[in-house]
Amino acid sequence: MHNPYSSLCLDCWHWQGLRIRCALLPDDPRLFDFHEAQGRQLVAQGRLDAWRMWWHLAQLLLDS
Repeated sequence: MHNPYSSLCLDCWHWQGLRIRCALLPDDPRLFDFHEAQGRQLVAQGRLDAWRMWWHLAQLLLDS
């Protein structure tokens, strides 16, 4: 079974942020936690800077 939260591409991470911001899946409270975990994995793999990930998460919280 495919888990949509397990993909580790940067575009998927940004798309997931858009889904949170626009409340496309409002019944899933774990979505932000998955988004943060994926961001940490992208940072660990060197695909994303740590400051950019945390800035994006802060903006996401302020916007939603």
